Amino acid sequence: MKMSRVGATGVVLALSVSLTGSQMSAQVKKPPSGKPATPALKRSMTALEKELLEKYGEGQKERLDRGMKQVAGFWRAEDGDAKAFEEFVGANFAGDPATLDALFKRMEFAMESLDGH
Repeated sequence: MKMSRVGATGVVLALSVSLTGSQMSAQVKKPPSGKPATPALKRSMTALEKELLEKYGEGQKERLDRGMKQVAGFWRAEDGDAKAFEEFVGANFAGDPATLDALFKRMEFAMESLDGH
């Protein structure tokens, strides 16, 4: 049976995608557990919670807790020590309404751009 050029191209493409996919899946790491990796991160989270709640108010507690747990779940040793974790969370937590609005608008624009709308 003779295969057309289009058919042969499709087979080659399918093989390359499947090979690439299997190579990529070997590189995918286990998803984070959502728990801090080290006791040092737990101490940092406790200190950060107190500091950031004083700055932004108790109304941000749920968002702060959830956000810190998410960051800690993804945090790896090569990302830095507990001090680097504290600096990252302190610099990137959006606790005031103006920052939240700006972040929302930025994400809204990005999602609409990706969705082609």
